[in-house]
Amino acid sequence: TDVGADELARLVIATIDGVQMQWLVNPDVDMVRVVDGLVTLITHPVGS
Repeated sequence: TDVGADELARLVIATIDGVQMQWLVNPDVDMVRVVDGLVTLITHPVGS
């Protein structure tokens, strides 16, 4: 299923907001790794 630019932007922003909230609770959360993982999934989808 194709995801539009608006939906993709919302997903990226939601991921970043969510991981920031997790980091506030637990500073050991690796925010860069999580965001890098999302970028990898977006740019290299599983099964493609």
